[in-house]
Amino acid sequence: LRQPLVGASVVVCFAIGRRQVANGTLARLDAEAAAHRDVLFLPVSDGCVRQVSIGKMYAFWLAAARLLRGRGRGDGVSVPLVAKVDDDSFVNLPLLEASLRPLRCLPRLYYGAIG
Repeated sequence: LRQPLVGASVVVCFAIGRRQVANGTLARLDAEAAAHRDVLFLPVSDGCVRQVSIGKMYAFWLAAARLLRGRGRGDGVSVPLVAKVDDDSFVNLPLLEASLRPLRCLPRLYYGAIG
């Protein structure tokens, strides 16, 4: 991802469930994570089944809470804000970061649309 904010005030990663992933795919994901530090592995299955998606969302927000509390991913990354978007979303990172910057003092802020 080539954005000036990425790595400075914005951390971008892919949240992927590690369970039930084929060994070859898992090896490629591990290589991607090692090379780019852009994968957040979650201890759940990854897929489109409703129950799996709920489990993945729960695992993501648990991981996000660790990042917010400064415990990070084990690689020194901690963040003041967390955002979650789907893979079919376009996010203007500079605009999002600028919009959220003045709101950092608000705890448990939800910014976006539901539905």
